[in-house]
Order: sequence, then C-alpha cells, then structure tokens
Amino acid sequence: QNRGQSTARNRGIDFATGDYLMFVDADDRLLPGAISHLLHVATALSAPITCGTFVRREKDASATRSPEVSAVDSYTAIGKLLYQTDPRLNSSLWGKIFSRRMFDGLRLWEGHIYEDLDIMPRLFLRASTIALTTANVYLYRHNPHSTLSVWSNRRKDMLEVVSRISAIPEIAADRELTRAAKDRAFSAACNCLLNMYRHHDHDTATRRRCRDMISSTAPLTLRNSRARLKNRLAALLLSLLP
Repeated sequence: QNRGQSTARNRGIDFATGDYLMFVDADDRLLPGAISHLLHVATALSAPITCGTFVRREKDASATRSPEVSAVDSYTAIGKLLYQTDPRLNSSLWGKIFSRRMFDGLRLWEGHIYEDLDIMPRLFLRASTIALTTANVYLYRHNPHSTLSVWSNRRKDMLEVVSRISAIPEIAADRELTRAAKDRAFSAACNCLLNMYRHHDHDTATRRRCRDMISSTAPLTLRNSRARLKNRLAALLLSLLP
C-alpha cells in the first residue's frame, strides 16, 4: 500500500542490483544523456556522488555544451547544502547519481517528509569527493498538488529534520557546520511559522516551538556572513521587533 515517498524509495534501494542508484520523482524526467554524463563524471573523478544541474521549463532543457566539471569535499558540500548556495548541491535526491555503497546500512527516514534533506548530509559525509557538473540532467516540474506544495501537518516535519541534522555528530563537532545547520534551522522555523499564519493553523505548541527556534538561531544568522541575504535581513527585522 501507498506509504509515502520515503518508504517507496527505500524499497527501491532494497531491490536495486546495479552499482549506481538514481532517483526520479513521478512528476519529473531525466534529460537526454543524463545517465551517461553523470556516470562518466563519477568514473573520471572517482566520485561516489555526482550532482548535476536541473531546469524547471521544457524550453531550458537543451543539453549543456562543454559542461564544467569540478569536485568538493564532504564538508564543503554540506555547507553549501545547508546554506542553499549551489543549486547542484540541493537537498533533493534527484539530479544526482550515487554509488550503491553509499546506502549500505543507510535508509531514508520513513513516515516523514523532507526525507531528502534528512539523508543528504549523511550521504555527503560518506563521500570523500562529491563531483559537480554544470550539465542540465534533470527537468523538475512543479506540481501544485504535491506534498510540499500543499500545507498540512506533515510539513511540520521540517522542524524535526533540521534538529536531526544539527545532532549529526560530525556536524555538531564542527563549528562551521554547526553555524550552517543553525542557519538552516532558522530558515525552516521562519518558513513553518509563516505558513501556519498564512493557512490559519492554530497549533499553539508548534507555533511556540518555531518561535523558540527562531529566538535561539536568529542572532547566529544575523552575524553569519555565509548566510543568505534574505535570512540575515529576516534576522535583522526580528531583532528590531519589540
């Protein structure tokens, strides 16, 4: 029976027999040459994870000529993921290719959404090298009825996910990654609280949790030069409120 994306993906991982794994959401599609290009880059750079570029419109889906290829280490990748500064290092499993061994003993958090964000830092920590390419490999189609487009109690899972990320031992032990995780927590709490007001959600316990999370992380984001400008402006505005 339908038990959600995380369970479906875990079942796919369990049944997979190939050396590499890729994920494609039902609304989207791979662009021509995506698999061969990502596999070529992964092999050339000996990278267990390779991330490509995605587009949102069919007319932008033409192949990228002479794509640029580079590589980063796991801590750099996690920082960019949490600060959301490189679209290739986004929190989605799609648009990437993974060595199957990256998932040995690791599965997505079942029964929750935002499972991509929850697992991506853990996957990056397992890879000494993450390869990047500017080639367009994935077409992302926005679905107004998808899980992340419609407000529901499940969307509050974001608060749990960012808390879980902050508790990952390697992140908790690293000052810079802790700052990045706190900034992502600030962003998540602001987003959740704003959506609750917008959709007249009167869950007082979650509203209080959002406010507490914002209160504890806003000063850190305000002083963090790596945080996105909109996060720092939001933190500044909140600091001026009575």
